Amino acid sequence: MREIISEPANILGHSWGAMLTLSFAASYPHLCRQLILVGCGTYSLESRQEYERRIALRIDPQMKALLKQAIQEAKTPDEHELAFRNYGEYATKIQAYDPIPDPFPDHITKWDPIGHSETWSDVMRLQQEKIEPNRFTAITCPVTLIQGAQDPHPGESIRDDLLPYIPQLKYIELDQCGHEPWLELHTRTPVLKLIETICSPFPT
Repeated sequence: MREIISEPANILGHSWGAMLTLSFAASYPHLCRQLILVGCGTYSLESRQEYERRIALRIDPQMKALLKQAIQEAKTPDEHELAFRNYGEYATKIQAYDPIPDPFPDHITKWDPIGHSETWSDVMRLQQEKIEPNRFTAITCPVTLIQGAQDPHPGESIRDDLLPYIPQLKYIELDQCGHEPWLELHTRTPVLKLIETICSPFPT
């Protein structure tokens, strides 16, 4: 992103991508016009525990065990990738509220189990070493956090975790909405219009 952005840009990230957006903005605040965080991940032990509690209420333990077993028993890289994809798609499904089919499904991106494990370990290291969210004080641009009310990621807790470091953060919660607002029956159109308005050079 640093290589392709020549002037301050609107940057939107979803879920883990929202966390990466914050990391980028802390390192390169001069390249950020504003940030839009959708379904952002957690920045405290309490928020993660609340997320895990909510997920436990939705997940089928037997299905989880079967999907995990498939990952462990995969014999080739392709089998491993497929098993990991199936687990990820199940996790996505249980985090939705009233989902609609994706009008632009991604048939190209490969799922990377090893990359997932290594990168999440680094996310946790940054938090355990108190590097993040502490370094987010360097972020000077407007920041909007958009969270579904039915997303297991606890929006208000995540907001409260970030506000001491990003006091300009604006929080918007969408009712009847899970983790992917653009793929929810009740919020697809409103959230796309909201993002368009936020990104407009002449916001109304």
